[in-house]
Amino acid sequence: MAIAAAEASRACVEGFGVFGTLSFANHCCQPCTVNAKGADDGAALLDNRLVLRATRPIAIGEEVTFDYLDLAHQIAKGALGTAPSKQARRAMLLEHFGFECQCSACECAG
Repeated sequence: MAIAAAEASRACVEGFGVFGTLSFANHCCQPCTVNAKGADDGAALLDNRLVLRATRPIAIGEEVTFDYLDLAHQIAKGALGTAPSKQARRAMLLEHFGFECQCSACECAG
């Protein structure tokens, strides 16, 4: 289990950047947005911009969230076989982003 989490953790790093506006969006393991990807290579940047796309209607006043680990993309491109467990996600977030996830998906999961 620990080895799989470590491998998934390394697979998640695609690059670094500073995105002032995006820094206002918090993490959630079941977010209301995803990173828009380039058509050919899956790059998170579109014309040097990081773009979030809503995955469902977002209510007025609702927090805009995205998955800091971008797990849906990692699974789609074959970097991960299946979605990591709550414990693995929390370990990756703690290692790479310095916090223990307390989103609704993690707090409600058994």
